[in-house]
Amino acid sequence: MHPASLLPPELADRPFRVSEALALGVTPKRLRSADLWAPFRGVRAPVSLGWSPLLRARAGLLVCPPGTSVVGLHAVAAAGLVLPYGFEAVLADEPLLVRVPLSTWHWNWSRVGFAVDPAPLPATVPRVTDDGARRPADAHLWARVVAWPSPRLHRLRHRPYALTLGAQVVERLGGDLAPLQDAVLVLPQGVRHRLVPLIAELARTTARTVEDGGSGRR
Repeated sequence: MHPASLLPPELADRPFRVSEALALGVTPKRLRSADLWAPFRGVRAPVSLGWSPLLRARAGLLVCPPGTSVVGLHAVAAAGLVLPYGFEAVLADEPLLVRVPLSTWHWNWSRVGFAVDPAPLPATVPRVTDDGARRPADAHLWARVVAWPSPRLHRLRHRPYALTLGAQVVERLGGDLAPLQDAVLVLPQGVRHRLVPLIAELARTTARTVEDGGSGRR
């Protein structure tokens, strides 16, 4: 068996659209080689890249409408933030949760491998891009995940997980709670009340951490 021909350098280390590869002269036969896999229809990725939530998000967004964001726990995983215990396997079996722009709301909801989040994502919510994966910024990601928890997360686990994730986000933000408070204000009024006590508890935890650090206690 002859070894597969090399991919063009611009495709060798990332997921790519089949149409992009064909335009660069890659043959359909080459795209069926064993060193490539198809995370989504119309997308290929080198097997050598392995698998990760971030790679899956990058690959999926390639065939979504421009301006689409990965959301929910799929975005949390792509961001490298903590997931509820055991949810790595849960998410791997679920469709990739995305939010498409309102201008493309007609996008095919039944497309294999995707689910479109019905929760509002206003234009005022800042987005960040992690190596090609577009998602809400950390503070807003926390607020949305807590306001609209995964239906597969038991209700008794909501609060502990919200506090664990919130503490990690606050740490990323250098101990600043203000972005989380601002993110809560962007949410619909009907769900804000769920997050206010959590913000207060995170503030107390942050204050204790600063106090313990300043006193030299461990």
